[in-house]
Amino acid sequence: MADSHTTDDTTLPLSDGAQKLLTAAAYKAGKGEDPSVLQWALAAAETVPDVLHELYPEVPIGQFRNLLRTALSQGHRGPALPSAEVVASAMELAKKAGRTEVLDRDIAESLTTIGGSLLEALRSSAPQPSQTSPGPAAVSASVTPMRRTFLDTYTVNLTAAAREGKLPKIVGREDELELIIETLCRVTKRNPALVGPAGVGKTAIVEGLAQRLVAGSCPDMLKNTTIYALQPATLIAGVDSVPQYTERVQQLIREASAPDVIIFIDEVHSLLMRGSAPENDLVTLLKPALARGDLACIAATTDDEYRRIIETDTALERRFQPIRISEMGKDATIEVLRAHARRLETERKVTVAPNVIARVMDLTRDRMPNRRYPDKGVDVLEQAVGRAVYSNRARVTPDDIGEVIERMTGTPANMIQRLSEMETAARERDLLSPDDAEALVRHLRVATSGLDIRPERPNAVLSLVGAAVASADDIAELIADHLSGSPERVIDLDFGPWVHPSDVTRLIGAGPSYVGYDDPLPIHGLIQYPWSVLLCRNVDRCHPSIVSILAGAIRQGVIVDGVGRAIRLCDCVVILTAGRGHDDETDEPIGLRERASMREDHPEDVESLGQELRQLSTLVLHRAGGAADQDLVHWLHNTILPALTERYQARGLNVTWGAGVAEWAYRVCSTQDKEDVERKVSTLIGESLLAHMPSRGTRSVEVHVDGDALRIDRTPKPSRKRS
Repeated sequence: MADSHTTDDTTLPLSDGAQKLLTAAAYKAGKGEDPSVLQWALAAAETVPDVLHELYPEVPIGQFRNLLRTALSQGHRGPALPSAEVVASAMELAKKAGRTEVLDRDIAESLTTIGGSLLEALRSSAPQPSQTSPGPAAVSASVTPMRRTFLDTYTVNLTAAAREGKLPKIVGREDELELIIETLCRVTKRNPALVGPAGVGKTAIVEGLAQRLVAGSCPDMLKNTTIYALQPATLIAGVDSVPQYTERVQQLIREASAPDVIIFIDEVHSLLMRGSAPENDLVTLLKPALARGDLACIAATTDDEYRRIIETDTALERRFQPIRISEMGKDATIEVLRAHARRLETERKVTVAPNVIARVMDLTRDRMPNRRYPDKGVDVLEQAVGRAVYSNRARVTPDDIGEVIERMTGTPANMIQRLSEMETAARERDLLSPDDAEALVRHLRVATSGLDIRPERPNAVLSLVGAAVASADDIAELIADHLSGSPERVIDLDFGPWVHPSDVTRLIGAGPSYVGYDDPLPIHGLIQYPWSVLLCRNVDRCHPSIVSILAGAIRQGVIVDGVGRAIRLCDCVVILTAGRGHDDETDEPIGLRERASMREDHPEDVESLGQELRQLSTLVLHRAGGAADQDLVHWLHNTILPALTERYQARGLNVTWGAGVAEWAYRVCSTQDKEDVERKVSTLIGESLLAHMPSRGTRSVEVHVDGDALRIDRTPKPSRKRS
């Protein structure tokens, strides 16, 4: 008589735990493949360790799990064990026990029944507390180990490079290295995320970790560990489809899950950025592996990208332990440069003079504020050595550093001479009065030498109001030409149309996930060329909130764009314009309303800048030059005044113009728009002469300049001689 528990027509449901174990095994096998015996064993050791401990109390499950990971990473798989066969066996065990569903315990027991001698061999080979671990080779002698195909192909073995002496010696960073090692020794969340600005040496720290592992200066659990550096671009190189990409990521996770493997992913944000199916696939696949502790991963990214990409994904952020990497200090950077100089002398046969390092520190501090130590110092030093090699010279001097800095940043090294030339040019071209030119250059000499009391602020803030607005372009190009070496280094921003608070996105860009958040902005030009001129037009017309942002940026010396990127202003010159220039007639209303240039509350007044911007201005110009625009003065003298003479003479008033009337008219008009000048001169002179118009007959007057006003003198009639 057949046993009622073994009838074929009875099917029991799977419990949640059993389903989870089946899913874990299928995941390890990969799409379309049956899990092997070792993959089943590892899935059970990771998913139901308590059950395994009950079944095999003599086996240390943690060491057993590590042995399985190592064996699988080296190609030890064992025979395939189809899921259907495992489920059928587990179902029989559940029926015999009188259960109404298949438990995870039934699945684990069935593995011993079906896996047979191989699984028992694994159990017996697992190290006991008093034994020495036999290593992955003892797990199974029936299979031949294979190379780590993916890691050998798509990554760089930093440990091997350190063993061969190919990595530069790391200087400092002892505290950061200790934090990384402590994190790697954790049981959970053993994934350090190195977070810091670009150029502070995050990659160098990981290279230093590889050197420590090779030297054995680490805990026993990290000895014989290999660090593989993965470049993000390699994961998508040559990928034609999403399934191909997914398979590549799964292969990475499988090989990196070995206990003696640490994966280093530089610029990890580039792999996790949303927007396409492959990228989302990586996030989906990476999270479970990190959560289970299958792999140890060191990630590196910038503060901005960590905040924008990783912190916004709370499930992913929980898997990493952030370690802040700050910019290296002066003393440590000098040691790095000295060590690098010795290496360059050996490899390039170029001697670095002793005082070169100090010159590198001084110039990079002043001329490259948007970059970080030690990266910018190393870049300049290597560029100088490369220049010496190209020029067939055997020595690098401090003068070479100045020339390299000038070429890399677009800033001239002989700044004092350039400023003197700028002062002369400003006077000759009548762009600045002698006093204003001298004051501006005097300030720039101090600021560009790094002696300013506010070194974080722009080198100068020049405000142009009224008639000076017309010369904004010429002044900006003059300063850019002499400070940056090119008149094209002008970043032109028109604040006039930004009349709503939301228009601030035109200045700093949109925030993350908004349309156009990653579009380049004009302000980003300061990142590449910090020694530029930032020309901010019509700051009196934009919304007050945008003015406050601009004022705050000038005061703090930094403006933060929509994605959190800090853009420093400390090396630029800011030019602000407010009031009416020569091209503003199109803004006037149509009809009989009074033109703005004739009103008392004309925005050309310095008040139009606002209190904040006035306080931050180095110099405020009402007129561009010290002398009048001679063309306009000649036009007033030869055209406008004779026309007025003819006009008044037709009404009985003979007018004679004294010296300086044309120059006075130029000064009081505060504009170079001839139409405005004509109208304002006609009004002002007309008001003065109105009281002298004869009611009948004729009258003669002389118009003279008396300070800032006109004086009208009547001309006596000539006496008649008696015969």
